[in-house]
Amino acid sequence: MVQVTSCKSLYSLGPSFSKPSFPRGLLGSFRSVTRATWTITNTGSILAPNSGGIGVRVNSTGTVINGPTSGGSGYILGGSDGVLFNGGVGTVVNFGKIKAPGDYSYGILLAHGGAVTNGSTAVTGALIAAYGKYVTGIRLDGGGTIRNFGTISGGTSNTNGSYGIVSTGGGTIVNGASNSTAALITGSEEGIHLNDAAGVTAQFNKNLLVRANRELGADFDLNRWQHHAIYNSTEGRIEIYLISDNEQTVRIGDREFHFRAGEEILTEYSYKHTIAGFIELARQAGFHFEQVWTDGARWFGVFYFTVAN
Repeated sequence: MVQVTSCKSLYSLGPSFSKPSFPRGLLGSFRSVTRATWTITNTGSILAPNSGGIGVRVNSTGTVINGPTSGGSGYILGGSDGVLFNGGVGTVVNFGKIKAPGDYSYGILLAHGGAVTNGSTAVTGALIAAYGKYVTGIRLDGGGTIRNFGTISGGTSNTNGSYGIVSTGGGTIVNGASNSTAALITGSEEGIHLNDAAGVTAQFNKNLLVRANRELGADFDLNRWQHHAIYNSTEGRIEIYLISDNEQTVRIGDREFHFRAGEEILTEYSYKHTIAGFIELARQAGFHFEQVWTDGARWFGVFYFTVAN
């Protein structure tokens, strides 16, 4: 294992490069030696602002820790990518700021899976952001975990086609603690875009059309419908759709339904509730709250309700 610590501002004008030893500390635009396992701790600044620049690039497995646990410092900037793991499983723990201002950039890209923790219950100012066109705050390929207590952002109100999080291959995304409203995942196009690499979720979604064809006498062409999933941060839910990729007419029994290109069929809502919000929802349905049991982090809850008089 190799460990590198940066406590000062370090700067690079060019794209990432290889350097096997670091007598003056971690260079701003950094690429690790292949097959090493790296632990990189930064409480200063790592800067690679030019087009194609990568703040920290690791060609193997390892961990990047940006900022102290108390927050307030730790800055990584890459013109193309803030942090890139492209040779193995990566872990990124961020208490500061990781930014990528270029077009087609990633704040963090884990090409072989891993884990990202952004902030903590005590540090809600942590930021992971990409600002250009067609950018992503965090891209997680191959599965893993993302835990967010701060802000994860892709794009701005003036950019298109950008995402807060893109995750393929399955995993877990936790946004905030149940007693906090500070956590934010936002993208100009979608906050969270979920698409497992094996296509299992898409197959599950399209199975509704298979069932309609078999049991209702419909004639849906599955190749003309696309699976689409987003996270609606305003409503606190994942929304799953089937989208028509062109103009088409579908017959169900003796009826015809015309769909425009881009028209959606909503197939699922999956909500994430706060404790108070779930109690209120139950109250509206005629139940009286008695007790709740939670884990230490208050991420999960078992509720006990009685029928209101």
